[in-house]
This record gives sequence, C-alpha cells and structure tokens, in this order.
Amino acid sequence: PTSFKCSTTTIASVSVSVSPPKFTSPLASKEYYIEKIVTEIDQCLTELKYTATLHDVQSWADIVYESMSGPSRTFHGVQHVFDVAEGADSVQKLAAFFHDVVYYSIDGGLSEFQYEMLKDIISENSEETVADDHDSEREYHECHANTTTVGDIFVTITNGTIDENICMTMDIFGVQPGQKWVTVSNGLNEFLSACMAVRCYEKIGNVDKKILASIAAYIELTIPFRKLDEHGRSPTEALFDRLVEINENTAYNLNLTKEELEKK
Repeated sequence: PTSFKCSTTTIASVSVSVSPPKFTSPLASKEYYIEKIVTEIDQCLTELKYTATLHDVQSWADIVYESMSGPSRTFHGVQHVFDVAEGADSVQKLAAFFHDVVYYSIDGGLSEFQYEMLKDIISENSEETVADDHDSEREYHECHANTTTVGDIFVTITNGTIDENICMTMDIFGVQPGQKWVTVSNGLNEFLSACMAVRCYEKIGNVDKKILASIAAYIELTIPFRKLDEHGRSPTEALFDRLVEINENTAYNLNLTKEELEKK
C-alpha cells in the first residue's frame, strides 16, 4: 500500500499530529465522505496558515469523491485516500487526497470534468503506436493481469504553452513536452493526478510554490513498479536530483534550503 510517511524527499512540510481516520465502512454516504474531505482539507490549511474559500474546498472534495467513487474503483476508492493519509502531515495529506484521482485505464479514460481540467496539457490518439512504451505496457499488464484497460489509446503531452505551475509539475515528474504515453504506462495516472491537485491548490490564497512542489513530489513518489534508472538511481534518488535542478531554476523561484531538500 502507498504511504507518504516514508518519503525521503519531504520539502516545505509542516508536521502535525493526525488522528487515525474514524470511518471504515465502504458504504458511507456521499455526503459523509465529502463533508469529511472538506473538514480535513480545512484542517490542513489551518495548520499551514492558509485559507481558501468554502466554495473552492467543496469543489475539491467533489472532485476527489466523483473521481474515486465509480464502479471501477474496487481497490482505490474514496476510503483509500484516508488510509494513505493516516499519520501524514498536512502537506502530505493534501497530496494524498488527489494522488489517485486519475486512474486512466481502470476508469476507461478521463471523466468530463477531468478532461476539462487537463485538456490543455494532453491530447488523446487511438491510432498512434509508441514503441518506447511497450516495456511499460507489458510490465503493467503483468502486475494488473485482472484489470480492464483502454485499448490502443495514447496520451500525448502538449508542445504548446502551459502555465508555470504545470511546467514545474512536468519537471518534477521528468515529463517532456510532446512525450507520448500508452494509457496503461506507469506514471501517467500519477502525473495527471498531480496536475489536477496543483490546479486546485494553486487557488489557495498566497500559497507558497514550495507547497505545490511538495504536493506534486509526494504524488510522484506513489508511482509503483519502478526499477533503478539507466544511471543506477532509485526513483527517490532520481526525484531528489530533479528537485535540486528545479530549485536552481530561477524561473520557479522556489528558494529551497539544503535542509528543506534533504529533510526526511
């Protein structure tokens, strides 16, 4: 199971004491879950000394619930976000709520509201082939032999102009403009989920970009089934190196200290 509390790349986080989630029934009502998400997001923002409008927080709760309550979400339903967030700090919890909102192959694609949030970042193509992604597709099928997937659908990252926070999220994930993904490829769900999280949380009044970077980084760490890269780095080590490069990019103006980058 995914856990945020094991991260070795925590940045700009505030540690708080979080009580274990109290509800366990998968039959809890929509109203119950949405109210719980609203309450916990509000608590996180209070701990971080930020504010957001009630309308925005409720809309974020709706996005999380509607994304994770469909009939295909047998294992990664709404309760999953509370299980993952148990024992996490406030920034980690904000990431946990969104870390699985996109599950492209399992959900059969993007929902209408997800597409509206992401349509300037990606395009879909049902005929193109991507040779470089064959290994990722085979690896996914080996690990998800009993899941339903979208066949012959490819997602392409835009070459067009996008906003700074999404550019930063792409850099955190190591995603390149024009990159093509088979929809069952590792990392696609997490990247799109992080983009949705960033687009929601950037509405927080005067939010520090460090918080958005932290949220995207935590979601990146939840990508499963990864091996050492061509440089012999673990996923965590590769992410740390990308964060160092992003921190040195004056366009993002993160100004992370060494302690913040190395904080565990």
